[in-house]
Amino acid sequence: MIIIYLGVIELRIIGDIHGKLWEYKNIIDANPSDISIQVGDFGMGFKIEYDVIQKLKGENYFIRGNHDNPEKCWEYINDANLVYIPDGTEMTLDGREILFIGGAFSIDWKNRLEGVSWWRNEELSISELYDIIDKVSLRNKPYDIIISHDCPESACKYIESSYVNCSEWNSRTRHALQEVLDINQPKCWIHGHWHISRKFKLGNTQFFSLPELGWVDL
Repeated sequence: MIIIYLGVIELRIIGDIHGKLWEYKNIIDANPSDISIQVGDFGMGFKIEYDVIQKLKGENYFIRGNHDNPEKCWEYINDANLVYIPDGTEMTLDGREILFIGGAFSIDWKNRLEGVSWWRNEELSISELYDIIDKVSLRNKPYDIIISHDCPESACKYIESSYVNCSEWNSRTRHALQEVLDINQPKCWIHGHWHISRKFKLGNTQFFSLPELGWVDL
């Protein structure tokens, strides 16, 4: 679990929860802020206790991970207790400009059932990713925070030292996120997906890799 305090606490960023709604609710209940953002693999499309969502306090947002049904996520675009943030969305929270990019590649996709535990559009298409890269290219200053499900390619070795890219693990999402990092080094980048707790810096960007049910307060 990561708990980092950077000045006044205004945002709680929460790692993958994989449908563990009561644990997620407990993290939110203990949040000294009224705002939380969950980084994907919420569990949308799997069997989860949706009544717990109606008991959440404050403003709660989430992006999609590779273990979320993209269509199910859209059902929460205007929900009162939990709001889905579409890929490529720019949002200002607490005066900080944030870019959100969801989706990732499932290394275990062959062992999953399409439409039940795996979705073919778990990653954005190449054209959708290029649209985000083009948006970032037109921006003339770094974001305060980028929140994504996966991480840029160059960050992988800092999370898992034995990581070696190969055809079975290659991801267009990570390569696109690398393009984003190269163009716009944000002050802070937060992601999940790897289920490993890490804090490291690449260039001008402070990275936080969140474990399952871990969080960082900013």
